[in-house]
Amino acid sequence: MLQSQIQGVQSMLDTMNVQRVAIGTDTDTRWSVYGTLYGDHLRVEDIDKERLIVVGKIKRIVKEGDSRLAINTEAMQLMANLKPPGKSPRIDGSNEISGPALELDILAIYR
Repeated sequence: MLQSQIQGVQSMLDTMNVQRVAIGTDTDTRWSVYGTLYGDHLRVEDIDKERLIVVGKIKRIVKEGDSRLAINTEAMQLMANLKPPGKSPRIDGSNEISGPALELDILAIYR
């Protein structure tokens, strides 16, 4: 039952063109890094439990005091269209990256 629900959600996300975003922080600095992950390039699904080295090309710099949505805006537009008229999609702070941060085109992630 759970597996079929997971597959259903995955197929819905695939049709909505929602991409996974990796967000990296480090206690030694205030800077964060984030970028899109592609499932077909990952050798393991769970990369949250260990310290990793991320190599990427800087796509955008989010300055201190600024913030940026970490989710696909095309998917947000689709969700907005599915809402009843007069209601906007709710975006909480967990979908935002606050500066200082670097948006990366992730080239490699090493353990």
